[in-house]
Amino acid sequence: MFDERDGYNTPQSENPETETKVESTSSSPVEPASSEQPAPSSESHSYGMQEEQTNTQAARPISFGSASSDAQPQQAAQTPPQQTQIPPQNPTGTIPPYRASSQPPHPGYNYSAYEQQQNGASGSKPPKRSNALVITLCACLAVCICALAVIGVLGISGNGIFSGLTGDTQSDGTAGNNSLDITLNSVPERNDTATEGQELTGIQISQKVSPSIVGVLNYASTGRSYEISGQGSGIIISEDGYIVTNQHVIDGAAKVEIIFYDEEGMSMDNSVEAEIVGQDTTTDLALLKVNLTGLTPAELADSDDVKVGETVYAIGNPGGIELSCSITGGMVSGVNRRVGSMNFIQTDAAVNPGNSGGALVNVYGQVIGIISEKITTLSNDVDAEGLSFAIPTATAKPILDSLQQYGYVRGRTALRITVQTVSDTFASLNQVPLSVRVLEVEQGSNAEAAGLRTNDFITHFNGTRVTTTDELAAAKESCEVGDTVTLTVYRYSTGQTVDITFTLEEDQGQ
Repeated sequence: MFDERDGYNTPQSENPETETKVESTSSSPVEPASSEQPAPSSESHSYGMQEEQTNTQAARPISFGSASSDAQPQQAAQTPPQQTQIPPQNPTGTIPPYRASSQPPHPGYNYSAYEQQQNGASGSKPPKRSNALVITLCACLAVCICALAVIGVLGISGNGIFSGLTGDTQSDGTAGNNSLDITLNSVPERNDTATEGQELTGIQISQKVSPSIVGVLNYASTGRSYEISGQGSGIIISEDGYIVTNQHVIDGAAKVEIIFYDEEGMSMDNSVEAEIVGQDTTTDLALLKVNLTGLTPAELADSDDVKVGETVYAIGNPGGIELSCSITGGMVSGVNRRVGSMNFIQTDAAVNPGNSGGALVNVYGQVIGIISEKITTLSNDVDAEGLSFAIPTATAKPILDSLQQYGYVRGRTALRITVQTVSDTFASLNQVPLSVRVLEVEQGSNAEAAGLRTNDFITHFNGTRVTTTDELAAAKESCEVGDTVTLTVYRYSTGQTVDITFTLEEDQGQ
């Protein structure tokens, strides 16, 4: 994200042209965004840089054939009422022609003249219609009545032509019984046991995995008491009480409580306070510990064996603990999907806020990923469906091992700077190269001591061209703590390119 620094407003996304909206799936209250813009700083050190203009207009939803939402309704034309002429009385008393029409007769229509024209100049009366048609209709009606009577008798006796259509749902022979005769058959017995290596049904998976799923409650301190500020899911990974969840589920918690469930996903009416062993914002993982033994740990599988197209299930607490251990099905939509600085398993299984920290399992009831986030909006402001992501177990295992042993991820390198990808628009406006912009340099860091400054633009890492934050992160991760690195930067204040050399530090933070 861009921040407001040095007296000028910065863009709100790293790359406005390719931005996607990513939401975490924890069920936490969200504060409404303020409509007020922050006041600019009294000090200005922008060096003349121009920021991109962002469109603050609300995104327009896509319409499917409907009128534009901002179209103005047309005012109906005002037409003066016309005076309707009353038709003359019918002097002959005969039925006027066109009586069946829904339209009124033409004003001023002369019925007498029309009848005289139809009857001829001599004034003779029209011939009477024959009664043969009436007699024929009466005869047909009588035949139909007789046929219906015969069919009714045969139907009641159960031996008629319709008896074969009723099957096992015949009436009791009582005339006038119009109630529905519906039979509810019993469900065949299921085989809810499976041998090792055999694919499980959805029922078997739910019964196997649900005892290993927990509810995670994030409590904020109010000074004298605690109140719930967020809810999520977790997975029991050891018999002696270790639980994995997402870092954002327990972020800022003053207290964390765990709720356990049985194989039917029902709460066991007990909650236990948990200790936060360690948490890592980079991978969005956290390790918790409860002082209990005899728990049912989930079976974990190697996510490197996951194939695109295989069936998977998501199990967690969408919306919080009231919908605990909900199970949804889908498939693996993709593997090694890059979102931010990490690779994920992509699935179309339904995921909602509260599923964070829950399990993505295969058809054998093995956990292959920890549900983390979903994409709700694509770059062109189109709503997205079925784009959910889970942290692979192969990625999570070394992180959890390090959190358990050290409380942080040991051996991870740190530049101790805050950076942002420079977009094409920003580069064009300010005549700077496509690069990574330095927003902040931590005080006391090796980078600060070496002379790296805010608003430097990193173009190379150890001689390798970098244009995005992901490329810079990948280059950093290829090094080890204590390695000497050189950043080539374009310094906007002087228009010069300089090299900054310093030693990589260990990231011991969250």
